Amino acid sequence: MCWLHRRWIGMFLSVACVAIICDLARAGASSALPLETPHRPQNVAERQANLNLEENEAAEYTASDGLIWRRWHGPARECDVAQCTWERTFGGASDDKVSAIARFADDGFVVVGNTRVGRTGPYNAWVLRVADNGALVWHRRFGGRATDQLRDVVTTADKAIFVVGHTASRGAGGSDVWVARFAADGTMTWSRTLGMAGHDEGFDLVALADGGAAVTGHFWTDEARGYDLAVARLAANGDLLWQRSVDRATFETGTALASTVDGDLIVAGTTGIDGLRNTDLWVVRLTDDGKTVWDRTYGGLRGEEPWEVTALPSGDIVVAVETFSMGAGGGDIWLLRLAHDGAVVWERLFGGVNWEHPSALIETEDGMLLLGGHTASKGEGFEDGWLLKLTADGRL
Repeated sequence: MCWLHRRWIGMFLSVACVAIICDLARAGASSALPLETPHRPQNVAERQANLNLEENEAAEYTASDGLIWRRWHGPARECDVAQCTWERTFGGASDDKVSAIARFADDGFVVVGNTRVGRTGPYNAWVLRVADNGALVWHRRFGGRATDQLRDVVTTADKAIFVVGHTASRGAGGSDVWVARFAADGTMTWSRTLGMAGHDEGFDLVALADGGAAVTGHFWTDEARGYDLAVARLAANGDLLWQRSVDRATFETGTALASTVDGDLIVAGTTGIDGLRNTDLWVVRLTDDGKTVWDRTYGGLRGEEPWEVTALPSGDIVVAVETFSMGAGGGDIWLLRLAHDGAVVWERLFGGVNWEHPSALIETEDGMLLLGGHTASKGEGFEDGWLLKLTADGRL
């Protein structure tokens, strides 16, 4: 299972790229997890302290929830908000990490991750809304006595916020898939856990046209079957419409999810005998009621790990994969375009002598592809964020 954590390390290292690109048998009780941290409004002294910052001066203060908030006042200049650059750190004295970010309507971003309670306590799920200028609008912290983490976030045009991850504080087993919906002001509208008696996790989700959402990840079934790829669809009010557990070998997981123009769901994940290097890319197409249209595997002799899938208006699908079977280094980015029936239209490799990891992929307004991730083969440091704008056929 260690390989799964590489994604979150990679996403953390390439969060700047993701910020640019962004412009889961049991239906648990629909109750919020405990320990919500309320909205932290700035008091007058805090606001004044920020206003009085000199150029390039940092301010730090401790809020009532115990988190230390730092603000950096950069060089003063007049500019359009969309063209201004800024840097902000949010967190406390222990570990605080970002795992995903999404554009929020026409005003800022929603960021999710996890924050640690004290220096040795459990991790809590963390949701923050940040304005276009980098100011914190609100933040919410949820969790219990065990680890609760968020993996992904999506927003809708009507300003709903959906998050997915896992919780070990509630649910049926060691950990359960956790899905929640928030209003624009950070109020939790509903919360649901999905899973069995083992260790279940949610990795990706997509908002649907009916106001609901679909999620993917994996369920632990039993010792014989191991992990099964899991997919679930939820209504706008959080009711479970259906959930599927799909099995091929002893290790399956869904890591990326997309919705097509005709309402089908595309799940990209892995299948194999374990969760290390003996896995293939597995793509499953489902109808909106969860029936399998087709499933196909792709890959070489070693391992493939998909981390992003995009459904194009044309009906084709593009999958961004980290491959250990081909390429020049210890892990390269493998980009595949698939037809409506899963046939390979084209495939491309990107990488160098070390390793590369994909974490974001979109089609731009001009029909090109924007791919984000990180590379250890190029750049200035050990690993650098990496953005590639490609033609529609995947070429530089």
